[in-house]
Amino acid sequence: ASKLHGASKPIAVLVGLVGRSNGMVTLRMTERGMYHIAGKLSGEEHTQVDEACLDAIGEVGNMIAGCIKDNLMGTDYEVLNLSVPSLVLGANYDFYMTRGFNTVSVEFELTQIPIAFQRDRFFTVTISLLRRVA
Repeated sequence: ASKLHGASKPIAVLVGLVGRSNGMVTLRMTERGMYHIAGKLSGEEHTQVDEACLDAIGEVGNMIAGCIKDNLMGTDYEVLNLSVPSLVLGANYDFYMTRGFNTVSVEFELTQIPIAFQRDRFFTVTISLLRRVA
């Protein structure tokens, strides 16, 4: 197994992918980043981890995974189904993937978050896929 990434961002949304390829989409962010992203979706300001905030950030993960699923249609990495989003809260975790996974990570900047909170301005989307051999 190889270590994919550590927990420099204490919030993770995980959505499983199943089809011609299996794997997962992971969104990682800070708590302030989660409040910002969840607020953009819900139209409400979030200042604490509560059910509404967790539902909103889970739905964002689902939307991103759905977009990835659509873009993989007709490729060797086609995905047919998504899992229900899961959330990991806390700073002490590592992700490990077995050998053979193809992984891509992209970091995005939330420019609306003040520069004083530089660490909170970035969130990462990681796609890890293992193509099935027929």
